[in-house]
Amino acid sequence: MDAESDFALIEDVTSSEAFKVLNELLSAGGLSADKVDAAKARYTVLHGTLVKALQAEKELLDQAKGLKRQKDEQEAALAGPGGVPGTIAGVEDIDQLREDVESALGEAALAQERQQLLQLE
Repeated sequence: MDAESDFALIEDVTSSEAFKVLNELLSAGGLSADKVDAAKARYTVLHGTLVKALQAEKELLDQAKGLKRQKDEQEAALAGPGGVPGTIAGVEDIDQLREDVESALGEAALAQERQQLLQLE
């Protein structure tokens, strides 16, 4: 059975065991018609709430499956050939900046030494 036919069976509250028992109690004289009608009304409300909760759960499960599939696809794209776009270029840029900083610090040290030599003269 598929989920839709399961929900169709669940939604038919009049064929439920609770309704059958209430009808038997009514016909046997164990309960009055008013009490049976009140019990059926309360059961119908509870049953409707249950059906809505089951449908919401099914929708959330479907949504979770879709999101998991999307996450897996994105992880595969990141782990696959090429990986994260720009990552290698970003590492190369960082290395170049480090070299530039080291060079600038070296030049600054030389300039400071020259200035100290000039002050000594």
